[in-house]
Amino acid sequence: MLTAKSAGLKPDSWRNFWDAKAQGKITMDAAAFYWDLCIPAILSDRKSGIDEVFETPAEMEPLFLELEKLKIAKWYKDGAELTNLMLQDEAEIATMYSADAYGFIKEHGEEFEAAIPEEGTASYTNWFVKVRGTRHSDLADLFMIYLLEKETQQRFLDVSTDFMSRKDLTPPAHWVAYPRSENEVRQTFKLFSIDGWSKFGPNWDVLDARMKQTIVKTTQG
Repeated sequence: MLTAKSAGLKPDSWRNFWDAKAQGKITMDAAAFYWDLCIPAILSDRKSGIDEVFETPAEMEPLFLELEKLKIAKWYKDGAELTNLMLQDEAEIATMYSADAYGFIKEHGEEFEAAIPEEGTASYTNWFVKVRGTRHSDLADLFMIYLLEKETQQRFLDVSTDFMSRKDLTPPAHWVAYPRSENEVRQTFKLFSIDGWSKFGPNWDVLDARMKQTIVKTTQG
């Protein structure tokens, strides 16, 4: 979550998107709308985590209705547009991906704050797979070993806002609250798993069409 310091809101709770001060100053991702749906799912107490996102379109309707309570300045299509909206003061509160957060705050941290809200966030895992029968099996193994080494992961963590697989890393200065214990990890990350995709994917066209209605309603076209 990303907020401008001028907004009077901090990136400490997803509920701030529904704060009166945020209305008309919000931007969210129009393309990967499944992450937008995860926000009201996290805030809902009907099911744990983001499980409501993996239900039928009819059962997911309350998530769309919650999003439709927002007044969006503009739905962004990519990271470049998000950056422009924030820097040009068209928006002051936004969803932002971990891959973009470190670089943005490093450059614009005097004006903006980014954090994982206290309720946690939807997440996914990056997979590195060795193809069976590959001609360079030994090299693939060496690359996997390299990725799993403490020194490698610490270097990545020191210049990113991505969570690493090792539990013995030192939290970087820009992420003091980096989750370390198993309990902290579970509280922070709500996994959009492969099983979740198997349930969400078949309903893609219906959900995509429904999201287009939400985009129109929240921006008045």
